[in-house]
Amino acid sequence: MGLEWLIIGGGIHGVHIAARLVGEADVTPERLRMWTPVTRC
Repeated sequence: MGLEWLIIGGGIHGVHIAARLVGEADVTPERLRMWTPVTRC
């Protein structure tokens, strides 16, 4: 299967959501991605 979940922001809340999806919702890590936008000055 392809990408099913995209979590924007890898802070404490994004990591918590990812952990819950993998641990309790049986989402495999291969179907999950986290992306943190980076601002450059």
